[in-house]
Amino acid sequence: MLGLYVTEYRSLLYKRSGKLDTRIIVLIFTASFLTIAMFLSVSFTYAMAGQRGLNIGLAQTVWGTTPFFGAVLDKILHNVIVPKTQVLGMFLMVVCVSLISFQHLIFGH
Repeated sequence: MLGLYVTEYRSLLYKRSGKLDTRIIVLIFTASFLTIAMFLSVSFTYAMAGQRGLNIGLAQTVWGTTPFFGAVLDKILHNVIVPKTQVLGMFLMVVCVSLISFQHLIFGH
């Protein structure tokens, strides 16, 4: 949404008056803040898992399920049709991350 809004206008200035468009500045800072918050939350999760002696794969499993639940919420809230290929991809991603995180149980190492 932000990218479409910014590229549609392609300027931080209003075309007619030449004044600064504060809406774009606010959108850019909001998107930047959310991106930094997501990165820090993932990093914090891995750091806490390492400090507590937990398998980092468990944290990856939690983060690996995020797109799946996001798609489910998108379907419930916005009635978006998720293509079967994306559902298959999300399912395989969750399965693979789970297998990696539980490899010591599977292979006995």
